[in-house]
Amino acid sequence: MVIVQPYLYQNGNIRLHRKIGLIGLFLAGGVVFSMLQMLPFILSSGIPSDIAYGILFLDFIALGGFSFSIWMGIRNVKNIRIHGRWMVATVIWSFQPAVIRLIDFSIPKTTNGNSPFNFTELVYISNGIIFLSILIIMLDDYRKEKVVYSSYTVICITMILMSTLYSYMTKASWWGYFLESALKS
Repeated sequence: MVIVQPYLYQNGNIRLHRKIGLIGLFLAGGVVFSMLQMLPFILSSGIPSDIAYGILFLDFIALGGFSFSIWMGIRNVKNIRIHGRWMVATVIWSFQPAVIRLIDFSIPKTTNGNSPFNFTELVYISNGIIFLSILIIMLDDYRKEKVVYSSYTVICITMILMSTLYSYMTKASWWGYFLESALKS
């Protein structure tokens, strides 16, 4: 959708763009609902608790960021530049698990099957890659339009906070208690 929607808009097919946008809104609701359904399984999957708590921390942030980006995209539907940036932001929230998996699956192939990184290091590496990618996009937008879009600023600030808090959240007893009580009931 992120590829088709700008194409439709640029070629003047606004009506189809809006129809697909409404379908996308329902799909986004499905993504949020399915993600909420999957969260309890992380706790009962046999993953060590500190890793499970960390994954859930990342998932809650991704879910919140995705939902907020959808809401802001809808709210800014009349300003196509801002609307488009918020819609792109919805995709960026899903990058972290993909980047972690890419690193985790590709590096062992070059290191005789042993990954040199633990999960926490993978989180920090993926956050760094995503952060640098967003900075490049922001610099490009600034170079072309002399503007910094808030959608990307929100992601950068969130990535910094996520990286700063991640190790703490994996071991925070209150977070573990919250997850156990909220997701296992």
